[in-house]
Amino acid sequence: MFDPHPTSDLPHGLDRVQAVLARFGALTSDWPTTSGTPGSPDPVNPSNPLGLPDSLCLAARDALNVDAAAICVFHGPSVSVPVAVSDPHAARAEEFHFGIGDGPCLTTSTRHPELIPDISAPGARNSWPLYTAMLPEIAPYRAVFAFPLSPAPVPATSTTLTPATSTATSAGGTARPIGALRLYRRTTGPLDDEPAAAAVATEIARRLLTGLQDDEAGLRLLQDRALRHRSRVWQAQNLIMRTHRVPFGDALDLLRAAAFGHDRPLREHADDVLAGRSPMPTL
Repeated sequence: MFDPHPTSDLPHGLDRVQAVLARFGALTSDWPTTSGTPGSPDPVNPSNPLGLPDSLCLAARDALNVDAAAICVFHGPSVSVPVAVSDPHAARAEEFHFGIGDGPCLTTSTRHPELIPDISAPGARNSWPLYTAMLPEIAPYRAVFAFPLSPAPVPATSTTLTPATSTATSAGGTARPIGALRLYRRTTGPLDDEPAAAAVATEIARRLLTGLQDDEAGLRLLQDRALRHRSRVWQAQNLIMRTHRVPFGDALDLLRAAAFGHDRPLREHADDVLAGRSPMPTL
């Protein structure tokens, strides 16, 4: 991706964070904050009634000078659903992430960044073995950096998975995230702008909830958008819930395990279950 404003030209420290935020703001200045309200058109794609997440996702990619970005929201405590991606490769990576239920920043309990500068490193493979082993087959990314979306600053904590170990440093904060910003890079190596990326994630959460006018209603709207794209998955999941009398998350885990066992994408296997072509996943 060509970037006419590389981050290496920016100052360091707090000034650098402010410079990246200013760039992010400039990239989204043409998008009214209310573009995400129900019925409001996307100025790029009028058929898309919820353009705000897409604009924020593209701006994050360009402001932070990474190869791709994605925004997901949490549906319940343990289901992460993508609502915006910067390109088709990121879309495949996020569908894979959702389909297997493995990878960084998957639950509302994740309140600090999870950084994978090299997905082939032992630390990353120990934490997310399935995700790190299969992602290179799905998309051309070799590093992933995930930041919780919290409207208040998230804890100044980062978990960086290195070839040797996994380390963390922390400093305060209690905000509950509404989702995650994931940044993808085709090359290995640490993220130069971790503080700036965390600040951008906070700004995205604030913009989403402000643009959608009401926190609870806004989250429901984002979740509905994500769920509409995966309606067959949710129909199959509801069928499993009713049949086995299991909770929401357990039903999705059963469907994911069955799809993986049949070497099928989650949505395709959900179609097979609903059509009777595949047996109902069992406990």
